[in-house]
Amino acid sequence: MDYATGSLFPGEEKQEKEQKDEFAASCRPLAELLNSVRHIEGFPLGRDEDILALSDPPYYTACPNPYIGEFIKFYGKPYDEATDTYERTPYVSDVSEGKNDPVYNAHSYHTKVPHKAIMKYIEHYTEEGDLVFDGFCGSGMTGVAAQLQGRRAILGDLSPAATFIAYNYNAPVDVAEFEREAKRILREVEKECGWMYETFHNEAGILPAKKAMEKASGAGILPAKKDAGWKPAPLTEFKQTERDLPHWQHPGAIFFVTFNIYQRKVLSAKSRDIVMEAVKYWDGSKI
Repeated sequence: MDYATGSLFPGEEKQEKEQKDEFAASCRPLAELLNSVRHIEGFPLGRDEDILALSDPPYYTACPNPYIGEFIKFYGKPYDEATDTYERTPYVSDVSEGKNDPVYNAHSYHTKVPHKAIMKYIEHYTEEGDLVFDGFCGSGMTGVAAQLQGRRAILGDLSPAATFIAYNYNAPVDVAEFEREAKRILREVEKECGWMYETFHNEAGILPAKKAMEKASGAGILPAKKDAGWKPAPLTEFKQTERDLPHWQHPGAIFFVTFNIYQRKVLSAKSRDIVMEAVKYWDGSKI
């Protein structure tokens, strides 16, 4: 079970952080509380060590959350029938939201509802600072909607995958640390898989494209003979166009050659000529 707290209003940021630290400091370690929730239906079948490793107590636990009662006492407002003035009419407006929002697309989930649609109901039925409960939270869009409206959320689901996704959608993120980790992963992936996007280099530092195409032709990928529909074209008929990577294309051809610029190195004229020599002939079909 997962719950998220927080405020996205700049004026409350410092106060909110102090409150969260105060609440977290008042909570006992999760390892001491596991037995108090172990009997609850839905407690995961797994080792305690794994449950503790996945959890971020008190804000997220990969099991029934033993801190919810304390959380409600800390952030909630006691109900007093004598002074309560809550009254709402039914929400009757149409709600229509698209599914191409960056938040919606950050992680897929089969029953996800756009958070902007949920925000309309939260704004209508609750007040700023209220607690919003979603016992079937899925990917946690109710929590996102609640926080964007200045509310706090308690989110729960029987699916550990769902609560994990919901936690990451709703937990505060250190942007600088996230950027560092993302760049580290990109470097690691480039080191492992970058060769798949590189060219075969010769002394000029560029793909000997003609030889590569001849090899492809021998493998039956390309026509091997000029009489198979290939047409000659001088290099002067080729032009460079501006895209994310420079590429050269013959007018009318439906394929082009893209140059992979490695470490921001500019291709020499000699290097370009090597590739241009390979694409002087085209047969009107995509390579």
